[in-house]
Amino acid sequence: VSTSQTEEKITASNLYDMNAKVGQKYGEMTLEKIGSHESKRAMSEYNYRAAFSGQVTVAGEYEYDDGAMSMFGEIACFNVTEKTSLQKLPKSALNVKNGYENENEFCFNNLDEAKKLLGTTNKSAIITISSLIDSNFQGEGPDFADLVSVENQSN
Repeated sequence: VSTSQTEEKITASNLYDMNAKVGQKYGEMTLEKIGSHESKRAMSEYNYRAAFSGQVTVAGEYEYDDGAMSMFGEIACFNVTEKTSLQKLPKSALNVKNGYENENEFCFNNLDEAKKLLGTTNKSAIITISSLIDSNFQGEGPDFADLVSVENQSN
């Protein structure tokens, strides 16, 4: 089996749910921790948070919001819509069930680094992230990732 065939098999199995196994790869990232999103409630299909590690390069759309009209304040996010990039990232079964199988959006933990590398103008880009926190909770805020580098960008 060649390296590319092995990578293809790994990225084809990116779907996970609240019963996911710590240490297992989902897409090209490894599940480090999974538990209740809200500590006062039991973990369920609509109440869990998963933390993944591993560097992944993905293509999509960068969006910056200065916070003037956002309930989250100043924030920089990335919407991954390119098919091969989507397969590299873990995908919540709940998101697929709710019709979001063709997108994966996260915001950056390191906002200052995102502004330094990508600016404050919306654009297409290819980026590398090193972690992903995927929250599955009704009415919750965005998922988060750490931006490592920018490979390419265009306005």
